[in-house]
Amino acid sequence: MIKIVDALQRDAINLAPRLRPIDRLEVEATGRTAEASLLSAFNMPNTKVLAGKAGDKVVFMCGASQCLQNPANGVIWMLTSDLAEHYKKDILKLSKPTIEELSKGYKNVYNIIHKNNRTSIRWLEWCGFDVMKNKVYKQGGEDFYLLQKRIR
Repeated sequence: MIKIVDALQRDAINLAPRLRPIDRLEVEATGRTAEASLLSAFNMPNTKVLAGKAGDKVVFMCGASQCLQNPANGVIWMLTSDLAEHYKKDILKLSKPTIEELSKGYKNVYNIIHKNNRTSIRWLEWCGFDVMKNKVYKQGGEDFYLLQKRIR
């Protein structure tokens, strides 16, 4: 069973080498390593960083931080290990309340997702996100879609 906890920097160091290939591709398209990207999350404005753990194993990390250009918006994210497949029922059960918690204080949350990350796109849509498939955004030579969720 997965437990959601406040993430520590050691969780980022633990997760970084074990990212799913599609998550690694998304991170590397930003020009950063997995470890640098995960660690940078702790230094963003008004950030919340959580870890989904099964015992001492980090299954995923997620978080949200304030958008620098528009403080009413939050940038939300999640990166997973291959263990996520084994714990998908737990992740589904925890998804909506965790997204709600991360979204508190924002009018909208958003990010981009690799257009080939089909499993995550389906999950995001199930969680109530709009994935804008009508426009492709280039990042590091890869194609991404914008995802967003309006907060009530």
